Amino acid sequence: MIWLVDVLVLLGLLGLTVGVLGVCRLPQRFARIHSGATVLVVATLVIALVPAASGAASMLLRGLLVAALLGFTSPVAGNALVKLEHDMERRDGDDEGAAGARPPDPGGGGR
Repeated sequence: MIWLVDVLVLLGLLGLTVGVLGVCRLPQRFARIHSGATVLVVATLVIALVPAASGAASMLLRGLLVAALLGFTSPVAGNALVKLEHDMERRDGDDEGAAGARPPDPGGGGR
């Protein structure tokens, strides 16, 4: 049974590593926010389930509490970050983070 704990911890750490790399390397702002809001939370939830796999009943409640708090707070925080980025983008006129942003017209013509 101890191997299951090790596998869960390694999967969680691998997920956290992928999430951090996504936040650092993805080109668009919204993709970076999405990486931080989903991959990192799922990986942390996997690590929070380790007490259940190890059979430590006293730690199981704490792991479930962490999982519940992440499940409720992560979407709210991700939504707030996206709204902030969207408002900053509209204010600055920056199209880096827009998913459907068109490249500037080389001919200089209007739309």
